[in-house]
Amino acid sequence: MTYCSGGRRTEVDHILVRRQDLEAVKDVKVLPGKDVATQHRPLVADLSVLLPPKMKERAEPKIRWWKLKGPVKSELKRKVLATGLPNPDGPVNETWRQAEQTILLCASEILGKTKGGQKGDKAAWFWNDEVQKAVRVKRTRSKSGRRLDHRKILPNTGRIKDVRRRRCRSEKCRDGQPVRETGTTTG
Repeated sequence: MTYCSGGRRTEVDHILVRRQDLEAVKDVKVLPGKDVATQHRPLVADLSVLLPPKMKERAEPKIRWWKLKGPVKSELKRKVLATGLPNPDGPVNETWRQAEQTILLCASEILGKTKGGQKGDKAAWFWNDEVQKAVRVKRTRSKSGRRLDHRKILPNTGRIKDVRRRRCRSEKCRDGQPVRETGTTTG
């Protein structure tokens, strides 16, 4: 019930749904242990809502700046100087725009561009041969550990169980637990 006071219970709360969305309502319930306000319980509806399909993101082609090392760096520098940078005496914004276009054009010719297309998995960078080998070793160890005799791995475990068994045999026991004089089990 959504309202409860002094032994009286009434149901006054409603969830309004359009008729076309009525089939989306799967269940309606009141949470008895929670209070929204004094003497009022929350009314909750479970809805099944279809989400629109997620559009796949496409990556734009990018210049491969990570290849800018060693002799490629000096080659890019020669290409930019051969193409020529704009005169710095002109307007600042126009000079910067022309310099940017020149550098990007030379870099895309020398370094190349990525294909673009769908974005890849960003978490795949760490999945190298070393990590794969470590995971493989851990899996084989855990599988073989399930087949091992645990008494050989943990010798104290068997000894503790034997002590408990002997103690139960010497005392009156019920279900593996010692019985007190009052007749109740310990533990």
